[in-house]
Amino acid sequence: MSEMTFLRPRLIGGRFEGHSIPLELLKNLAVLEELIIEVARLEFFKDHPDRQRVPRGFTDGIELKLTGIEDGSAVPVISLFVITKRLLFPAFPTKTNQHYFERARDDIVRTIGAVEDATIGAIRDAEESKAITYILTEKTLYYFDRIGQGLKEDETIEFITPDNQLSAKLTINTRQWLISAYSMVKERSADISADISADIIREIRETADNIIRETSAGIIGETQTRQYIHSTVEELTKDTTVRGTVPEVNQDDMTFLIQLFDDQQIKAPITPQHLDAILEAFNGYKNNLRFLFQGVGIFNRSEQLLGFDSIEHISPLDELDISAQIYDLRQLKDGWLEGQGKAPSKEGLDWLSQAFDNYYSSDLPLPYLYPTEPGGVQAEWSLGRNEITLEIDLTEHSGYFHALQMEDDTEETRHLDLGSGTHWIDLKELITSMSENK
Repeated sequence: MSEMTFLRPRLIGGRFEGHSIPLELLKNLAVLEELIIEVARLEFFKDHPDRQRVPRGFTDGIELKLTGIEDGSAVPVISLFVITKRLLFPAFPTKTNQHYFERARDDIVRTIGAVEDATIGAIRDAEESKAITYILTEKTLYYFDRIGQGLKEDETIEFITPDNQLSAKLTINTRQWLISAYSMVKERSADISADISADIIREIRETADNIIRETSAGIIGETQTRQYIHSTVEELTKDTTVRGTVPEVNQDDMTFLIQLFDDQQIKAPITPQHLDAILEAFNGYKNNLRFLFQGVGIFNRSEQLLGFDSIEHISPLDELDISAQIYDLRQLKDGWLEGQGKAPSKEGLDWLSQAFDNYYSSDLPLPYLYPTEPGGVQAEWSLGRNEITLEIDLTEHSGYFHALQMEDDTEETRHLDLGSGTHWIDLKELITSMSENK
């Protein structure tokens, strides 16, 4: 039995410092073996278009294993173990099953690179155009989308071949591009040729531009969502978090309804481990008892949530949950303050909700949110001897921070640019410091 380094995907991002890899990403990387086998089979059919099946034992004697983690963020080393190098056709001594596995690996890395270039509008050469056409088939795309499913917005998987000749980066944007391109590929897969047309390249670039623009604006999903192809063409599934109440439980078909903050109702399956929490939410419906639901959501191609395929976690919402408080602020109308008072704008509240999701650390104490007469929002914290307010301008994306130490009337003020992640870090440090010195 021989062993060779087959692939070295480098995981880049804060979660991977210290050479650690979340288990959910290891699970995603396991799908890589399935993809490599599928692409290896297709490579074989490229060489032998007259054959209907790969030779018996095509995958026998070959195994992919994780054999180590190297320095440089986290670099899982995937090795190919060749127990038996199987000669597929005696007349072609170089065409072993190992040969097709290596070709599959290189094609996959080239494809990621081609997709990466498509999202920035730059196809480097004809070979990469061909790689895009090659991978955009229903079978390979279905496998491909499950790799990197757990990536966050600031994370990347860089795929590197052992000789360092090929490398390419997989990000949330490139994965979303593949998903959006899926329906286009299906429509054209019957007659698409080896040379991808300029019209299709243009469509691909336009789709990618839209995805990147919408992702940057916070339109597509929440920060924590991860998207992949559902088993049907018309539906997508992605890990999803929603907040709402439970107005109905149907124990006959073991489903329940979640009523979202916008009053939309969606169906979800009941699982035994969550039954108590579901019944608690149902019994508290009339008292507006709100819960957090996490699981695999089912969406149509217009990004509308249709329901849940499965539920993974259910928990009562914190009474200061930011999304719930912002929902309540959305209900205000002009004149809410004894005939005075401007209602906060929808766009401003959308920004504020996204900003808290992106920048406000989950380990910090949550503030109360109140409307201000000019149409802004004021966040307030009571941290022991410290009374803190942050007056937020929803138009300028700025804030005026004021902290009062109640024992000696010491004050601290700060103007913050809340459109900048740097100033959210400053806010975190201020809140942390005052939490520790209650």
